[in-house]
Amino acid sequence: MGAEAVAHLASAIYGNASHATLRAINVEGTMNAFHAAARAGVRRFVCPSSVAAYGFHADNPVGMTEDWPARGSERLFYSGEKAEIERLLLQAAVEHPDVEVTLFRPTIVLGPHAVGAGEDAIPGPLRLLARGFAGLLGTFPVPFPAVPPPQPLQFVHEADVGQAFHLALLGDGPPGIYNLTGDGTLTGQEVWREAALLPLPVPGRVIRAVAEAVMRVPGKPAAFEWAEAATRPLVVDATRAKQRLGWRPAYTNLEAQRDTLLFPPSEGRPGVA
Repeated sequence: MGAEAVAHLASAIYGNASHATLRAINVEGTMNAFHAAARAGVRRFVCPSSVAAYGFHADNPVGMTEDWPARGSERLFYSGEKAEIERLLLQAAVEHPDVEVTLFRPTIVLGPHAVGAGEDAIPGPLRLLARGFAGLLGTFPVPFPAVPPPQPLQFVHEADVGQAFHLALLGDGPPGIYNLTGDGTLTGQEVWREAALLPLPVPGRVIRAVAEAVMRVPGKPAAFEWAEAATRPLVVDATRAKQRLGWRPAYTNLEAQRDTLLFPPSEGRPGVA
C-alpha cells in the first residue's frame, strides 16, 4: 500500500522449461503484476522488455530506434513473448491512463552479477560439469578455440540498466519505450579474444546456416530456439534514453565486458549494488 512506482523484473530467459511455463511467467506474470499495480493505485510501472522484441528480421536496419516496429520472432519464444508483452502493456496503459508505463529494451546485460545469473542457462544436472570445464579452460597455456558470433554485438552494464530504472521510477523523464545499450559495438572475434578464447575463422554464412538448421529441428527444447539470434544482426540506438531520460551509460560495450570478466560474482564490484 502506498507505493508510487513498481518495477517488474521477473522473466524466464533461457528456455529450461516448457513453453507453457515460459509463457505463464513472461506474459501472464507480467500482466498480473501490472493489473495488481493498477488496482493498488501505482502511478508508474517500469518493466524490462528486450531488444529481442524487434525480432531477427532481414530488413532490420542497423541502429534501430524505438520507432522501428517490435515484431518479435515466431521461432524464438523470448522474442515473441517480449513483443506480445509490449503490445499488451501498451493496450493496458490506454485502459489505465493513471498508470505511466515505461518499457526498457536492453541489449545483452553484463556485469559482475550477470555472470552468476548466467548459470541459469545451463540445465541443473550439467552445471557441475560446466563449472569444471570453465575451470579447466583457465589452465590452458594457449587460448581455447571457439566459433565466434557472426554479427556485431552490443552490451549494457547492469549498473547502467539500474540507473535507467532509477530515473524512470522517480519520474525523471516521460514514460515510453527506450533502448538501452553501451556505446559502440564489438565483433564476435573481439568478444572472444577479450574472453581469452581463440576465435576460429569460420565464415559467418556457415554459422548462420548451422543456426538455421538448428531452428528447423522438430520438437527441440525451447532453449535451442536461441539459435535464432545467430541468424540476423540486431543493433540498436539508445539516443532517446539519453535525450529524454538524461540516461548516461558509464560503460561502453567493451568496458561492460571487461568489468564482467574482471570481477567474479562471488566478489562483485565495489560500488555496484
